[in-house]
Amino acid sequence: MVHLAEDRVYFEAVVQSETGRSMFAPDAFLGPENLEQFAPPAGRGVQAATILQSLGLRVQHIGTFSISGDGPRELWEQVFGTRVEQRTQALSEAHPDIGSVNYWSHVAGAPFALPPPLGGLVERAYPQRPPIYFESALPPRVGYHHLRVPADVAMVLRATPVHKSGVTGKGVLVAMPDTGLG
Repeated sequence: MVHLAEDRVYFEAVVQSETGRSMFAPDAFLGPENLEQFAPPAGRGVQAATILQSLGLRVQHIGTFSISGDGPRELWEQVFGTRVEQRTQALSEAHPDIGSVNYWSHVAGAPFALPPPLGGLVERAYPQRPPIYFESALPPRVGYHHLRVPADVAMVLRATPVHKSGVTGKGVLVAMPDTGLG
């Protein structure tokens, strides 16, 4: 079992948009054509992060739409007037034998309140679930037509002559993070 820092809540705090439009609204749809209406104004993320730090929480990253951070469980519960409980998640749904990770999650039905200094700056804050890892870079073997990587993809993209000249992307790390939003 992988252990995160035993008593730390890893969280995401979503910064209030400039338009007041919420990405969590039931009718909200986020797409490339309307993403800007959910964006906060310049500087709001830094302002919110500064307040989170002044409350004793640690800020790890300030993104375009949210702030990632962590803090002691007791502090998280005190700051947001809520409760969290420990849960366990498999590192891989396909291979549960490779282990699991413990994390803190909001207790269903427990109250939650943004502290007044974050009013108008943060729309929502919540404990973040840990990532699920995929343990193979190789595609699964399937019985239907599909492109093989990299040869078929290079052929379709007409990149084979470029590869033959020595430009292959070798040494470039490619990752696909998926937040689960959208």
